[in-house]
Amino acid sequence: MDPFNKLPIELVSYITAFLTVEDFKVCLQVSKDWREKLLGGGGSVFWNSLPPSAIHRLAREFRVEEENGVKLNWTTSLLLYKKAAYKGVTASQSYLGLYCRKKGKDLKEGKEVWFAQSLKWYTRAAEAGRPSAFGHLGWMYYEGLGVKQNYEKAHELWLKSAELGDASSMLDVALAYLRGTGTPINSDEATRWLKRGMLISNNYLFVENLAVQYKHRQVAEELTVPDFGAEACRLFRLAIARGSKHSCFHLGSMYEIGLSGCSEDTAEAIRYYKLGDERGCPFSQERLGNLYLEGDGVEKDEK
Repeated sequence: MDPFNKLPIELVSYITAFLTVEDFKVCLQVSKDWREKLLGGGGSVFWNSLPPSAIHRLAREFRVEEENGVKLNWTTSLLLYKKAAYKGVTASQSYLGLYCRKKGKDLKEGKEVWFAQSLKWYTRAAEAGRPSAFGHLGWMYYEGLGVKQNYEKAHELWLKSAELGDASSMLDVALAYLRGTGTPINSDEATRWLKRGMLISNNYLFVENLAVQYKHRQVAEELTVPDFGAEACRLFRLAIARGSKHSCFHLGSMYEIGLSGCSEDTAEAIRYYKLGDERGCPFSQERLGNLYLEGDGVEKDEK
C-alpha cells in the first residue's frame, strides 16, 4: 500500500506547496524509501497533485546537474521526464525522443528499438503541436533512423516546423533549398528563410549563409552591383562577431581581391585569415600558409 495514498489530499497539497526543488532533490538523494515511493509504482496522489510542468522542471534540474559533473542517479531524471511526458508535457516528450535517438546511434546492436521509441515520443510531441518536434522527425527521415530514408519527407517536416516558428528548422529548410535536398534548388526561397531566421535567432549560420549568397551574386554579376558586396561584408562581420570561423576566410578573401564593399587591403585580409586560423578554419590556414610561402603581404617563410 502506498503511504502517500493514505494522506488526505489537502495534506499532500500542503506538503507539495512548501516542498522546494532543492528539498525534493535532497529527499530523493538521501532516502531510498522516498525514491522508491515517489518514482516507483506508488506516490500517485503526490504526483497527481504536482503540475506536469513542475515534474518537467525537476527532471531538467537533475539532468543539468548530471551534465555538470554532479553525481546523481541519471535514472531519476529519465523517470521524471517520462512521468511528465505521459502527463502531456511536450518538452519532456521531445527530450525523450532526443535521448532515445542518441542512445540508438551510440549502439552497435539493438538500435531499432531505441529509434522506434524516439519516433514515438517525437510523434506525440508533434501531434500536440510542438514546432521543433516536426523538425526532429524530419532528421529521423533524413538519416533513415527507424524509417526508410526519405529526403522529400524530411524537407516536408522541416518546412512544417519552420512555418510554425522553429528557428533550427528554418535553417534546415534554407540549406535544403540551397543544396537541393528533398526539393529543387531555390536560392530565393533559401534567402527568404535565412532572413526570417535571422530575426529570431542569433545563430551565425543564418547570417553567414546569407552573406555567401550575396558574395556569389556579386561575383556572378561581374562586380556591377556594389550593394551585394557591401551587404556581404556587413553580414560576414556580424557572423564573425557571433563566433563564425569560416566567415573570417570569406571576409579575408574579399579584402584580398578587393571585391566590392571591401576595398583591396592585403593587411586586412591577413588579419582576418589569422583570426580564422585561431578559430580553426582550414581554408584560412591554407590561404595564410600560401601567403607566407609566397611572401605576399607578409615576410616570406617557407616553413
